[in-house]
This record gives sequence, C-alpha cells and structure tokens, in this order.
Amino acid sequence: MSQCFSVHGIDVWDVATTVAQLFYQTAGAMVVVTGRPHGIRDLERDEYDVDLPTYQEFVGELTRRYLEGRHRVLVPLIEGFLPTALALLRKAGGDVPLLAETAARDPKKARDLRDGRSDITQAKRLLALADGLATSISA
Repeated sequence: MSQCFSVHGIDVWDVATTVAQLFYQTAGAMVVVTGRPHGIRDLERDEYDVDLPTYQEFVGELTRRYLEGRHRVLVPLIEGFLPTALALLRKAGGDVPLLAETAARDPKKARDLRDGRSDITQAKRLLALADGLATSISA
C-alpha cells in the first residue's frame, strides 16, 4: 500500500504507507523547532495535501535552524528529516533560497558552528543529501 502527497491537486510523491505516516508525524514534531505550521494536511484517504507556501516557509525556517545550529543533538535530529522535506519541496516546485545562497558564499565568510563544521559545509551537505533523494520523491 502507498499514500500520496499532492500540491494543488497534482500528485508529487507516492510513497509506502509507513514512510508517509512517519514523514507526516515527523513534520508535526518539527513544528516545535520552527514555531510554524508545516502545511501538510492528512486527508485520511491515503492522501496528504501540501499547502506549498506554508510548507515552503516551514522548510525554510527548519533550514535556517539547521544552518545556524550548534546543538549536538538537535542538528542531527533535524538532519534526519530535512533532506526529505527539501526534496519534496523541490519536487513540488518550491525551494529555499537561503540554502543555495549559503552554499555559494565565499568560504572566507563562513560561520563556524561546532566540531569543525561551518554553515557553508552544512548547506552543501544538505543539498547533496536532498539531491540524493530526488529520484525517490516521485508520483
């Protein structure tokens, strides 16, 4: 069995039921991190409706928290969810400009975070992870 995520009535991700439910529930948990609604509505018919502007703001704020993150537990927790969230956002036609801007910034202007990481290396890592999932996000 599978469940489908749709944007404006167009299916963008058809995924196994367990994965869909976990993704939806994890998005709900990440609301605590962002302080914003995630914009995904469970239609309870094996379907989820994604409000793209709300979802894009949610993923954008989660990305900001990730790129600025210094907490040794919070950053990996976000990283477990964010690449899939970003891949879905891109598949739906959205993006997070902050991510590309940070990845392209001059390395001399990098902000050191912790454990030898910088915001630039984190942005590049997140982009690579999301790119690796792009083919898995399909309808």
